[in-house]
Amino acid sequence: MQQWYQCPSCGATVAFGIKFCGNCGAQLNWPVGQQHKEYPANSVQRSDKTSLWDRASKALIGKSGASFNKANEQWRRAKFYSLGGNDEKVKEACLEVVRLCQQAISVDSKNGDAYVLLANALIQFAGRCNLPSDEKRYHFLLTRAASVIHFWHCLPYRGYPITKNKEIGERLWRNILEQLMHDKGLAENPAIALMDSYKDNFAAETISPSSFTEIRGVVLQIT
Repeated sequence: MQQWYQCPSCGATVAFGIKFCGNCGAQLNWPVGQQHKEYPANSVQRSDKTSLWDRASKALIGKSGASFNKANEQWRRAKFYSLGGNDEKVKEACLEVVRLCQQAISVDSKNGDAYVLLANALIQFAGRCNLPSDEKRYHFLLTRAASVIHFWHCLPYRGYPITKNKEIGERLWRNILEQLMHDKGLAENPAIALMDSYKDNFAAETISPSSFTEIRGVVLQIT
C-alpha cells in the first residue's frame, strides 16, 4: 500500500520516498531506516504530537522564530541608533537583520515576517545611498529588496499566521513598486513586470545566507 504523509514545509500530501514536494518544491529528507505504518492509498496520514514530522517541524519553526526575534531586536536597535545619528551602528544592526532573516528563512521558508523584514532592511540601505556617486550600490540594493518583497507578495500563503504583520509587508511592497515607477518612469503594470523579473533573477540568491558576504560588501561601501 502507498504511504502518505504531509510535507513539513507547506503541509501538502506527499508519498513516502519522493525526493521533492510537488506543491512547494521542498526537498524531503527521509530518515534512513525509518519505519512507517501503512495506510490505504486513498487515505492521508494524520500527524499527531508524537510523530517524527510533527516534532521536526516544531523544532524548525522554533529555530526560525528565534532567529527572526533576534533580527527584530536588531531592527529596533537600528531605529534607536538612527535617532542618535550613529550611522555606523545603524549599518551594523541592519546587517545583522539581513543575516538573521536569511537564517530564519533558510530554516523555515514559510516565515513570512522574515521576508518582509529582510526587504525592509535592504530598502533602508538603498535609501542611505548618496546619488549619483552610489548609483550602482543603490541599484543593487533596490533590486534585491524588490525581489524579496515581490517573492513574498506572490506567495499563496503570505497571510497570517505565516506573516503576522501582513499590512507592513503590503505597504512595503507598494512603496517599493512606487519607487521603481518613479525611478524608471514606468506605469504600474510595467513596474510590476519589472519586479517579476527581479524576483526570478535575484530572490533565491538574496534570501540565501550565501549572499550575505556580497550584501555586506556593498553596504560597507556606501559613501
